[in-house]
Amino acid sequence: MDKPLKTTARLLLLGLCLLNSGCFPPGSARHLSSEVCLLMPEQTTKLDVVRQLGSPQIKRHNDEGETWVYFQEKKSFTKRIPWAGKRLGQKDYEVVTVTFTGNTVHACVFRAMEEEEFRSLGLPTSE
Repeated sequence: MDKPLKTTARLLLLGLCLLNSGCFPPGSARHLSSEVCLLMPEQTTKLDVVRQLGSPQIKRHNDEGETWVYFQEKKSFTKRIPWAGKRLGQKDYEVVTVTFTGNTVHACVFRAMEEEEFRSLGLPTSE
């Protein structure tokens, strides 16, 4: 390879690397599916849940007790591509529902769902 062609190839590779790095959100990854396994019904308290999962996105109260809902959006690789991602790929959601009786966890449910099902629950989305 001659020198100008090598330089062009290197610049192209560098540009692709920089573009690709913009496709991934900064910060640590959160794994609701594994974190929820640490919650033990009839043993874990509300304070333990907050320490493990953080503050819930939604709190609901009813006659049976209190329910906390946590959710996380998962975008496919193609959905994270700048500009084109709005039309490509898909978004899925992980949803954790924690039900309390008094101050302790009564039940904990993890569900993975597609965007359409998530929207049908009336939960807030990022768009």
